[in-house]
Amino acid sequence: MIITTTNVGHSKTLVLHPATTTHEPFTNEERAAAGVTDDLIRLSVGIENVEDIKHDFRQAQDQLAKPDTPRTTPEQQDFSLFQQTLNRGLYSAAAPASSPQRI
Repeated sequence: MIITTTNVGHSKTLVLHPATTTHEPFTNEERAAAGVTDDLIRLSVGIENVEDIKHDFRQAQDQLAKPDTPRTTPEQQDFSLFQQTLNRGLYSAAAPASSPQRI
């Protein structure tokens, strides 16, 4: 139910890893200045039933406890690469002037 995304403006529960998404194009120094560490995860809790959200987190924690379980599906990996490419275009220093401001 909980999805990984670069957009946290939604009514669904979303999780974001800024270091590899929105802040991936930045240098380590720029990320540190913004408070974005490699272990930082941004969570936006949505309007779903709280028991469903808690169940999703329990499932994720159980999956992480299994050492041989793949962390992502091929589809999730493809989408992650798409997100990184999109973020580089939007937030990198070489992005067009009309793109969002770097934060």
